[in-house]
Amino acid sequence: MTSTSEITSATKRVSVIVPSYNPDEKLATVISDLERAGFDDIIVVNDGSRKDCLGFFPSPAEHPAVTLLTHEVNRGKGAALKKAFSWFIENRPERDGVVTADGDAQHRVCDILGCAGEMLDSGDLILGARDFSLPDVPPRSRMGNRITSAVFLILCGLHVSDTQTGLRAIPRDALPDLCRVNGDRYEYETNMLLALKGFGIGYHERKIETVYIEENQTSHFRPVRDSIRIYALILKFLLSSGAATIIDLLLFYLFSRFLPTGKLVTLEATVMARA
Repeated sequence: MTSTSEITSATKRVSVIVPSYNPDEKLATVISDLERAGFDDIIVVNDGSRKDCLGFFPSPAEHPAVTLLTHEVNRGKGAALKKAFSWFIENRPERDGVVTADGDAQHRVCDILGCAGEMLDSGDLILGARDFSLPDVPPRSRMGNRITSAVFLILCGLHVSDTQTGLRAIPRDALPDLCRVNGDRYEYETNMLLALKGFGIGYHERKIETVYIEENQTSHFRPVRDSIRIYALILKFLLSSGAATIIDLLLFYLFSRFLPTGKLVTLEATVMARA
């Protein structure tokens, strides 16, 4: 069980990032809940929202804990996250990491705190994992996540039960690498997972409460277009891995055939091919 002192430490050592596009009154609820929990550094990104939605963004004058970053036009969730990551790296040198949370009140503050504390304790990137077996989960969300999780496990060797979770606690040291990950929209979160092993970033999941408000109708995820983007990235990852394997085997064959025969020829060919 997390102690009061540990909770206080997390709220002072971790910044919360909330990307938002065309928000409603739920964004104000999220900000108020975070402030009541003790978070004193909340980075909100207005990702090119409509003019009629601007009044829902918190005013830094009324909410001293809030820093508001703005895209003049909508660029996508991935671009909003990377903008906040870069701003954090440059302006918050004393902080140990960030937690990303959605602005539609579907992430409970207790789970945001829990993921932040677990990240600080373990040094891993923490993925807040929802339970998609619950009866109130919208069918499209349940099916989509099951398919994507199976693809990740079978084809990419990544065991992730909630591939599209927006609640992620990320250590400071991982942020520069994650800023270099491709993708500006929802595919960025998938590409982030695919990049973790290559960057040597440890990760694990933490169970969180599964909340769907109005069956997730306020989500800006575009089922067809964004799904295509996500699966295209997985296919690209697989093709890249397959090509690398073929090149490795071909080079090994060539080096082992043409290097001078000796006891270490297999080792030499392997090292040169991998290099």
